[in-house]
Amino acid sequence: MDASTSPSRSPGLREREQLLRRYAGDLPFSDEAIARTATAIDGVTGSFAKELVQRAVLADTITDEPVSDAHLTHVLDEIVQSRQQLTRRMLGARETADVNGSGVLKA
Repeated sequence: MDASTSPSRSPGLREREQLLRRYAGDLPFSDEAIARTATAIDGVTGSFAKELVQRAVLADTITDEPVSDAHLTHVLDEIVQSRQQLTRRMLGARETADVNGSGVLKA
């Protein structure tokens, strides 16, 4: 089996923690935030960890606050919510507007 036909392998928990730490470099993310994030991103590719850290840094730039665990958590929550919405759409849920005008998915 060559590389183009072999199944992809998602990094394990320890590998995800190492990837997050590597991409975070000198950023002040706590060990607890790294561990919590690594647990939450089970089943994703290694590049996802890099994207997550990059988005946290971008979020800190937008808020004009030093990057922190809160930025990492916020970005993770946004991505998880987006993935859930996409899954619901793929499963046939339809989108309707709520009283505030934002999209709400209904089955």
